[in-house]
Amino acid sequence: MAYEAFHCHSVSLSDLLPREIGSDTSRTVTASLRRYGNPFLYDATLPSYQRRVLEKLLACRDGSYGSHGYACDACGDSRMIYTQCNDRHCPGCGWLKRKDWIARVESWELDCSYFHTVFTAPHELSELFNQNRGPSFRLFFQAVQKTL
Repeated sequence: MAYEAFHCHSVSLSDLLPREIGSDTSRTVTASLRRYGNPFLYDATLPSYQRRVLEKLLACRDGSYGSHGYACDACGDSRMIYTQCNDRHCPGCGWLKRKDWIARVESWELDCSYFHTVFTAPHELSELFNQNRGPSFRLFFQAVQKTL
């Protein structure tokens, strides 16, 4: 593994590079997924798109996506950083994208008065929507359009 040179100038490299949030990493969502999520990968009732997301979340920052090494030329301190999954559902990766998206949406200025309206489908239709996403959502949004 090649390390990138990093000059810390009397500041510890550990202070400059990100660490896991919180000191107790056994109480994170990712830790819970790693502890209890594997059996769901073999559950035949789990839709394939959910299985793919779960696989990404389980592999996030465990070395499956590669890593980067950093070393300080001045003090010799070094750190290995594992690459993240960058999935929008990931509690470790998705929050920054979600934060950026919220800021972008909040910055939109519409040149008219408007109302924000939310339409929801009954819970009884969830399985239908999960099994037939494309047609179900097309019909749903056609109904929303006609309602408006």
